Amino acid sequence: MSLRRFIFPALALSALVFWVFAGCQESEPVGADGLSGPRRSPVENLPPETHLSISLPEGQLPEPSSSNKTLHWWGEDVDGRVVGYLYRWGKLEFDPVDSAVVIDTSWIDTSWVETSLDSGVFVLPIRSATATFTFQVRAVDDAGAIDQSPAAISFPVFNSPPEVRFRPFTNPMGQSGEAYTFYTFDVHTFQWDGSDLDGQESIKAFYYALDPQPGDTSWLELPNTASSITLRDEMLTPGSHVFWLKAEDIAGFESERIHFPDSTVASDPVEWVVKQPAGEYLIVDDYAMDFPPDDPRSYLYYYRAIFDSLYNGGSPGEGDIYSVWELSDTQLPSASADVTETLLKFRKILWFSYYGIPKLTDAFNSMYSFINTPGNRMVLTTMSVDTGMVVDLADSLFMATSNGRLTSSPTDTVRMIPADAAGLLPVLELVRNDIIGRNVYAFEPSATAEVIYRLDESTSTPPQYAGTPVIGIRRQDKSYTIISVPLVPFRGGDNIGELIRVLLDE
Repeated sequence: MSLRRFIFPALALSALVFWVFAGCQESEPVGADGLSGPRRSPVENLPPETHLSISLPEGQLPEPSSSNKTLHWWGEDVDGRVVGYLYRWGKLEFDPVDSAVVIDTSWIDTSWVETSLDSGVFVLPIRSATATFTFQVRAVDDAGAIDQSPAAISFPVFNSPPEVRFRPFTNPMGQSGEAYTFYTFDVHTFQWDGSDLDGQESIKAFYYALDPQPGDTSWLELPNTASSITLRDEMLTPGSHVFWLKAEDIAGFESERIHFPDSTVASDPVEWVVKQPAGEYLIVDDYAMDFPPDDPRSYLYYYRAIFDSLYNGGSPGEGDIYSVWELSDTQLPSASADVTETLLKFRKILWFSYYGIPKLTDAFNSMYSFINTPGNRMVLTTMSVDTGMVVDLADSLFMATSNGRLTSSPTDTVRMIPADAAGLLPVLELVRNDIIGRNVYAFEPSATAEVIYRLDESTSTPPQYAGTPVIGIRRQDKSYTIISVPLVPFRGGDNIGELIRVLLDE
């Protein structure tokens, strides 16, 4: 219906200044007869009349609704033209105890706002559970006469609490659907999106806490523009942690509190464990289908034993001499800066995988930052070679084997033959009956690469591969090595430890 001349109580005639007014069209000033042109009565000017338009059930006020409002108005002038409008807002709030009407004076401005537009989009700044906002508008004609009885309408508005949720795909997700633990070192970033039906402007702040106790009030505040927080160093002590987050609006209403990990989210880990970086060596376990880490058949178990022998006299050295980052059941942190910062906590890294695509493919920029830092070294051993992994070391890749397997037999012992210029690397021998169940990729090395390993000629009939394909290359400065086969199956000579020592330390 067309609402005309609502008489607004004296208490509400004060207007509310608004900062949001957009998406409008200028009206074409016309007389009541629809004609434009010069004033027809030079004797006495009559003020214009103002109208508001909104569709409502007959005889009813608007239902309580959100604080976003779109209004339309127009003016008519019987003896001239409407050239503009004046509008203002007022707000009534109700005391929840005695139902007395309360004016929120912090939002009142008695001045009128001038406009030549005939519609507007407004965000009503509600600061209580419920409030009634009143809009008044009056037309101005080309002689300066103003409608003295403004058109008005009131809106009862309920406050909508804010919402906050972790940004999709920014928290880790398990790959197998089984329970897993998420490991990081002392840096991790959480990202989120906040929203409010009453408008983003009504979000006052975000608050976060690490491992809060019931009734804990020591949540830390972030501005309402924040969408992430990086926790590091002294905040992330070694051990298990839970991160909590909430939003609060200008009316003091809080969102639902969210947390990570969350046992009700199927993809979340059962536990988030922070490790303290130890030593300058890091083992990255990126083998998703491996045995459990404490199983002697697992690759991680094997590499731990090598590092214990090389750097700690055979005694367990993890957490003291070297560190382990277990990625086999989860993902890298979604924030690339976290990955870079984590890698740069160390100087020498062994990154191993087997089946599946190494997660290093999601962290090329971090890898480049690491290997381009003077004094750092990284060794990557994987069968899933990607062109990005080879950096500047190979002009191309090709499939050296074609039958989907590589194995030693009594008539064909597969060996990795060193080709390093210094002659420090050992010959590695594939253990009999330990089958590499995938095709092996070989490199066409670039002019800047140093070839360090080839496969020895195959003596089986027919041969498993042709010639002596290059499967190991590294940078001339030794900062980065990539080997296109898993090393553990080549433990026949019990000298993989010597290879690791040379590649990381010599």
